[in-house]
Amino acid sequence: MAAIGKIRNQGKLLAFVIGGALVLFIAGSGWESIRSTRDLCAGEVMGEEINIQMYQQEVQEELQRNRRNNPQITDADRERIENDVWNRLTMTKVIASQRKALGIDVTPQEIFDITSINPDPAIKGAFTDPATGQFNASAMGDFVANLDRATDEQRSQWLDIEKYLEQKMTNDKYNNLFSKSVYTATWEAEKFYNNRFKKLTSKYVFFDFAEIADDEVTVTDQEILNYIRENAAKYKQEIETRKVDYIAYDIIPSNQDSAEVITRLNELYADFQSTEEDSLFVALNSDRGFDKAYKVAADINAGIENKDAIFNTKEGDIYGPYLDGVSYVLAKVVDRKKIADSVKCRHILLKPKQNDTRETFFARRDSVMDALDAGTAFAALAKTYSDDQGSAIKGGDLGWAKPGQMVKPFNDKIFFEGDKGEILTCNSQFGFHIIDVLKYKATTEAVQVGYIYSELSPSDFTTDSVFRNASNFYAQSGNEELFRANAEKEGRDIKSTRDLEPNTGVLPGLGNAREMVKWAYSNDKGAVSSIMLVDDQYIVAVLAGVGEIGLKDIEEVRSEVEFKIRQEKKGQKLIEKYKDALAAGAIEEIAKIAEKELGTLTEINFENPYSREIGRDLIVAGTCFGTPEGEVSKPVIGNKGVYVVKPEFHVDAPQVSDYNEYKDKVANNLKSRTEYAIITALREMAEIRDYRYKY
Repeated sequence: MAAIGKIRNQGKLLAFVIGGALVLFIAGSGWESIRSTRDLCAGEVMGEEINIQMYQQEVQEELQRNRRNNPQITDADRERIENDVWNRLTMTKVIASQRKALGIDVTPQEIFDITSINPDPAIKGAFTDPATGQFNASAMGDFVANLDRATDEQRSQWLDIEKYLEQKMTNDKYNNLFSKSVYTATWEAEKFYNNRFKKLTSKYVFFDFAEIADDEVTVTDQEILNYIRENAAKYKQEIETRKVDYIAYDIIPSNQDSAEVITRLNELYADFQSTEEDSLFVALNSDRGFDKAYKVAADINAGIENKDAIFNTKEGDIYGPYLDGVSYVLAKVVDRKKIADSVKCRHILLKPKQNDTRETFFARRDSVMDALDAGTAFAALAKTYSDDQGSAIKGGDLGWAKPGQMVKPFNDKIFFEGDKGEILTCNSQFGFHIIDVLKYKATTEAVQVGYIYSELSPSDFTTDSVFRNASNFYAQSGNEELFRANAEKEGRDIKSTRDLEPNTGVLPGLGNAREMVKWAYSNDKGAVSSIMLVDDQYIVAVLAGVGEIGLKDIEEVRSEVEFKIRQEKKGQKLIEKYKDALAAGAIEEIAKIAEKELGTLTEINFENPYSREIGRDLIVAGTCFGTPEGEVSKPVIGNKGVYVVKPEFHVDAPQVSDYNEYKDKVANNLKSRTEYAIITALREMAEIRDYRYKY
């Protein structure tokens, strides 16, 4: 890593996408030396433990990286990140021995080359000039020279890029061992091309499953079990799962809670109406800040049923309280005026430079403002000083702007203050804007509204009442039988979670389900849980099923398998029902005797077996291509019923002289399958054990 120190930068960390199926092959950094006690074991790989504290630290670091671009991390985001980290850690250990045995390594010189001589996209992206779209090597050099003065966050981001580059190169080398061994012959490319572009037309007769009622077909448990065993690969269960049934007591505001919120707003009504400091009053009394924007009726921040009423309220008057989502609201029309539906303006954008301090930036800003005050032409200053190169060459001219077209601070300035006839300024995420409004014609009436939002939430009394109800149910439901009987007695729906896995983090309708998962994997079938708080619900659950490793339980797949067997039996009944017609030979005679319509399948394609007439059906398409033209096929059972086909003619794929494009596509498909197969085999051999659900 010595050469890495030669080159450092800031820049947003690229996500650890290493390409294709090898996204999980992330190199380690000495983690193998960390050993844990059994109590701190997050899992095992090839008999070696993964320390839970190390895993949790990695998760926190990854969460921090993600928050740079997405500050609002949801429960689903967190679950995805946790699993990504787990996959990286486990595959680090799985493949480390492979790399060592094969002598795969990355030298400091290679790292230097990929950051300097032939920069990786990670580097180019961090130092691309937004004005030209070109990689700015000098900017990177400047940063390298001043790394010691970079912020901690900048240094951290650069270290992330360093790590990414070393990992990427290591895995690219490993990947190339397989990708370079893939060879595609010309005949394979030609076959691929013909399968994609050859089109076939066929006559067909269709016998609908609907002719056989469901009650005419019986499917036994033994038949379902036999089907599962015969298709073991499809119904294999590789990890233990849990089925949890539960009832939920929603913690929602009561009528008394609503009355208390309305009373509070009514107490504020008179003071809100009389105050002349509307923005301050809103800041002190509302759950949300004051919005200075002027809005037409359609854009007012309220439900459609309240927009017009608020807009038509007199200036200084209040509308409400009214319910908007989860809040009761008072809306005061603070001001009313006409605004423009478009504005022509120009600006000078000033951005902080690489080595700017607060003082040097303010000095540059003030010098431009002073020059304007002294009478220097706006266009000349824009061409000289503006960091928006696209508009600078036009003297800062931005043309005509519609409402909402510009970033909010800029938009609000030009539309709500643009009629003042003076130079305006504002800050945005792009920098400091000096704005000159060239043309402003007020045409549309708009209002400025101040809102007092008071969120409607359950009081402590309401929450305690819901908890008491859940407690009463729990106290009387000591086993599964009582659980179900009491749920029926109370008229409560029992909800289910199927295929709950050890590290399931989010469940539909429940949100964060960690506590439920931990409980489910710590108890036996039939156990009833104590009360769990899951988001805004009190949950009482029963462990209804345990899915063991092996074949899936019959109840888990009953509906799917039963449907398949029933369709197969219906198909056989249809074949028996129309056996005389099917024996007629000619497809026209089959249709005539069976009193069915003789249809035509057009432009059937082997690679994409879809037709306008019957949709996507692999069996029917395969039968069409597998039956000689002019001959009638045997009856086959498709997705919707029984089919007999007679291929009539085909249109060959257009001739091409060069199949290299298709050789590449075949080779890439083969590479992906090979890489996936290798990863799958390595993971199976590693005997990975995941104990994260315990924490």
